[in-house]
Amino acid sequence: MVLESVRTAEIVANLADVRQRIAAAALRSGRRPSDVRLVAVSKTYPLADIAAALAAGQTDFGENRLEELWLKVEAARTQQLDAICWHMIGTIQSRKTREAVGPCALIHSVDRAKIAQRLSRDAEAAGCVLDVLLEVNVNGEASKHGFHRGGSAGGRCGSAGAAWHPRVWADDDGALWQRSRTYAADLSGAAYITGATARTLSTRQLA
Repeated sequence: MVLESVRTAEIVANLADVRQRIAAAALRSGRRPSDVRLVAVSKTYPLADIAAALAAGQTDFGENRLEELWLKVEAARTQQLDAICWHMIGTIQSRKTREAVGPCALIHSVDRAKIAQRLSRDAEAAGCVLDVLLEVNVNGEASKHGFHRGGSAGGRCGSAGAAWHPRVWADDDGALWQRSRTYAADLSGAAYITGATARTLSTRQLA
């Protein structure tokens, strides 16, 4: 019990520190701290830690393995931790796209057309719409994942075809964001949701 109390206090203190740093950075850049959405990476951490963070006001959690994600989703349901908002931040294998449909508020790592197509197929079969981020290889490095023009590492933009139905988060501001819109536009049928929150969430993949 003492160890649990110490761990909870550590989590609460860490969250407070991160929030202060986010607020300071937002104000320096002329933005409102409330525009920034913090996703706590909870991979490899036990549900007890997630519950402690949730009690401290943190609702968004990121996992990078579908197997671990689903175990935590089911355990969280059992404990009635219904306020948790799950994010998939890891690479999704094409044979596991069906497992990504359902628990995730946002998928951060759509890095090639094949994944986009399969997620679309599985989401349509489940009767839902997925919110996703495109991972863009802006430098064209062969060792990096993500969409890029003219190459084969991440899948050439435009190859996803017309039957892709997830919502793509993008933004209108700045050359980098405009480039992300261009990549997404090549995936026919994508709809855009723009705004400050979208920009914040996209930073991880597009920086």
